[in-house]
Amino acid sequence: MIRKDTFWLIGAAIFAVGYLFIFEFDREETSEIIPALVESFDPAGVKGIEIIYNGTNITRATRLLGRWMLEKPIYYPAMREGPQTLLNTLSKLKPSSYRDILLEDEDFGFKPPQVVITLERAEDKKIELYLGDFTPLEDKIYARSPGKSGVFTVDSKILDVIPFTKNYWRDRSLFHLDKSRLEVNQIRVRSGPRNMILQQTTNSNWHVSLPAPIKRADNSR
Repeated sequence: MIRKDTFWLIGAAIFAVGYLFIFEFDREETSEIIPALVESFDPAGVKGIEIIYNGTNITRATRLLGRWMLEKPIYYPAMREGPQTLLNTLSKLKPSSYRDILLEDEDFGFKPPQVVITLERAEDKKIELYLGDFTPLEDKIYARSPGKSGVFTVDSKILDVIPFTKNYWRDRSLFHLDKSRLEVNQIRVRSGPRNMILQQTTNSNWHVSLPAPIKRADNSR
């Protein structure tokens, strides 16, 4: 025998299913329009990058004669992949969410910003991006752009391309030779009785020919 309260449960379930079909499944979703966090730019047109984190630590790199040079915290050639990866990431950066609120109402880690990224272009045009605290789930970071209202969130993976140590962007190549002025296809290194020979093949790959056996070298270094 079916109890009376069972009928109530069955009726409630039928009502819930009917509500979903009528009010939810046939409803067209409205897409939320998220404004751009940073203006569109061409990575090739950026001539300087400055990153300030924790308010005092500064990393600065400039593009000189087609290559990147670190100016702060040390003056040294920078590896191309470091600044270029950051620029490519920022040029494709799309915020995950946006809240049009006054920054004075809530604190998102912008007083001061945890990270300030400045891109310098021709004619003294600049692009600035501020990064604040992590979101509660720590999978995203609050972000904002000077001159724009509201608070954005971006994927926390953006931190993977930001140099937080002085050697992060440092070029680790053994030699820094200008290929346009000097053609090198063999390098000999000698330390006492020990010798090492690096030989470049016709396909531009480097190999360690001495000591034997011949080994493949790291072309990026």
